[in-house]
Formats: sequence, C-alpha cells, structure tokens
Amino acid sequence: MPLRRLWCLRHGIFSPAFCLLLALAPLTTSYVFWRDRFGGVEVNWGTVELFATELLALAVIIIAVLFRRRSFPADRPVRSVMRASFALLVVTALSAFFSGDAGGWIPVVWLLLGCLLVWSVSVSFRLPVRSAAVALSAGGSLQSALALFQFAVQRVTADKWLGVAEHLPYASGTSVVETVGGRWLRAYGTLPHPNMLGTYLAIAALASLFLFLSVRGRRRLLAGLVAAVNVLGMGLTLSRSAFVGFLVGLAVLLAGHVLIAGRSGRRSVLLAVGLSLTVLLAVSVLLHEPLLTRITATGRLERISVESRLDQYGEAWSLVRLSPWFGVGPGRMPEATAYVLATHRNPWDYQPIHNLPILILVETGIVGLVAWLALVLSLLRLGVRSVLRRAGHESILPLVLLMVLLTVGLFDHFVWSSWFGQLLFWSSSGLLLASVRAAVAKKIPS
Repeated sequence: MPLRRLWCLRHGIFSPAFCLLLALAPLTTSYVFWRDRFGGVEVNWGTVELFATELLALAVIIIAVLFRRRSFPADRPVRSVMRASFALLVVTALSAFFSGDAGGWIPVVWLLLGCLLVWSVSVSFRLPVRSAAVALSAGGSLQSALALFQFAVQRVTADKWLGVAEHLPYASGTSVVETVGGRWLRAYGTLPHPNMLGTYLAIAALASLFLFLSVRGRRRLLAGLVAAVNVLGMGLTLSRSAFVGFLVGLAVLLAGHVLIAGRSGRRSVLLAVGLSLTVLLAVSVLLHEPLLTRITATGRLERISVESRLDQYGEAWSLVRLSPWFGVGPGRMPEATAYVLATHRNPWDYQPIHNLPILILVETGIVGLVAWLALVLSLLRLGVRSVLRRAGHESILPLVLLMVLLTVGLFDHFVWSSWFGQLLFWSSSGLLLASVRAAVAKKIPS
C-alpha cells in the first residue's frame, strides 16, 4: 500500500511539473555568467547562461528519479531510441573534448538534460498526452496574446525578468519585413527570434487541433478557438519555416486521425481543415503586403537573408573539410567561421548554418551526424509504426511535434543551437516513448 501511494504521489507531482515546463518553454529568463566579445562587440554565440527552464527540467528529472517505480522492460524500438540518444551524447562530448573549447560543453549539458528528460517522461507512461496538449495550447495562447500586442504597437519592450530584449522596427538587427509601406516588426513573444516563436505557436496550434479532434461539445469549441488564436499568433511572426512546419504537421495530424478513427473521424477532419484554412486566409488578407514579400523574397532585406544563407553552405563545407570526423565542436560553428575563415566584416554576421543536419555535421562531424540520424530514424519508425498499428489517438501528437521540428530544422538552426529547441525536441521524443509504453501496458500492439 505505501508503494502504491508513493506511485500516485509521484504521478500527481510529475505530470503537472512536466506540463508546466511545456507551457513555460518560451520563457528565456536566465542568469548570464559570461558574454563573449568579438571585434569589440558582444556576441550571442559566446554566451554562458543558466535558463530558468533548465532548472525546471532538472526538477522534473529529479522527481522522476526519486519516485521511480520498477516497470516492465521497454521493447526493442524504445531501447534503440535510448541507445541512439546516449550515443549522440557521447559523440557530442567527444567533439567538445577534441575542440578544446570550454564553451563546447554547454550543448553537451543541454543534451544530457534532454536524454534524462526523455527517460523521465518515458518511464512515466501514465502521463496523458492530452495534458501535454493542453499545456502547449495554454502556453501558445499566452505567447499569441503577447505577439498580438507587440505587432499592434510595433515594439518589443525589454524585460529583464522575462529575458526579453528591446526590439524596434527602425533599429539595426531587428527582424523586420521591409515593404513599400514601411518596415513591419515581426512578433518575438518572449523568445530571441520570431522563427522560434513561430515554431512554438505552430506546435501549440497543432496541439489545440489535436484536442479539437479528440473532444466533444463545449470543449471542442474552446479548443477550436485556442487553435485559431495560436494560428493567428504564428502568422504575426511572419515565419516561413513555421508556416511550412505547420502545414506538414497538419497533414500528419489529419492523416493519423483518419487512420485511427476511420470513417467516423472524417467529419472532424473536415472541420479542422476548414478552421485552419479560414484562419490562414484571414491572416493572409490582413498581412498580405508583408506576407507576400516574405513568400516571394522580393524585398531588399529578404534578398540579403537568402544570399547570406546560401553563403553559409560554402562556409559549412570548408569547416567539414577542416575537421570531418568529430567536427569543430558543438556550438562552435560561428566562432570557427569567424577565426578560421573570417568571411564577414561584422561580428553579428557569423551564425550557425540554417540547416539542422548540416549544422550537426559541421559541429560534431560525420560520427555525430550518423548518431543523430540513427536517433531521428528510430523515433520516426516508432511514431509511424504506432500510428499505423492504431496504438491509440494519443500516439499521433508526439509524431506531429517531431515532424514540425524536423521540418523547421531544414530551414533553421535553433532546434540544435539553443536550449529552447533542444527542450522541445527531447520533450516531444519523451512523449512519443511514453505513448508507446502506454500502448504496450494496455496490451495494444505498438
């Protein structure tokens, strides 16, 4: 009896803590220990800081360790995911060691927290995926409200407690869309870049649509309203990668729902499609000028952005040839480009390449890329197999979240180069493993 009470206590603490972590994921409150300088200018790629969400993730892990109950052994696909995660962690640590740069150990710490978080969530297979969807929807709603305010006043006000820097549309370095009518400030929320906010809101919108498909009555109406708010917030970021990720995730969500629910789910799918298209159409009409500029890449700033991203591929290839097997070190591509290649005049022009697989190849080498691909393929295989074998409606959402992040990763770098991106990736992976283990516990083939 005491063991049963202990397990109930653990479940009662762990689930709210993990859901709180998902809702507060965009919070960038941090304590900065060290900020590096290059050419007399402070640069982000040399910053050493501790995020509040890192401490919250650590608390979630500690709860899982303290109240862990012995459970049935994981099946082979789940074990393969855990092994691939550990292999990626080891290779990244070796890359940091060979690079000789202390800053390279920061991503290693992120990976360590991520691996432990995956384990923590996976052993808590009673964690309802629906609760995670509610947390993401709520977190997205708060960010969407802030995005709407920022876009309306065309200003991001600094707040040290939220970790938000000031951004003005006429200031250099601010993410804007330049059109004939002027400069449009893209919404940031509490994150350092609109693409990061756009991705989180794409995930939040899909989580809301997941709830829309899985509930009935007034709760469905509420879920649809929250989904519309999150899609609107995503539109205010004017993030192309977030839009593409949202469409890919939406296709996976609807296909999975039809496969699992059968004919009875077709009406819900049509309603979800209609809701999504209506909101997207409304956003397109309201923001037609900056949105058209972003899509066609015809503006001056858009052309500069595209050209700089194309140049990054040449820089990446040069660095791969320099250190092919273990890379230049995790988190060190901007620094290596600055000191080894010296291709730019301004310090802020040195950035990680906006392509996730190639960035991992540059920073951790061929060995690291192989380990990462093994992890991703294991996750996708597990997720697709769970949906195809109809392991339950809750098996759809984790696969959707991973597909969004991987799609965005083809056009951006933050999924690997930031704690925020790592947190989303590993949390989604943990939810996938938890849903699979829950299906096994219910004697459902997965």
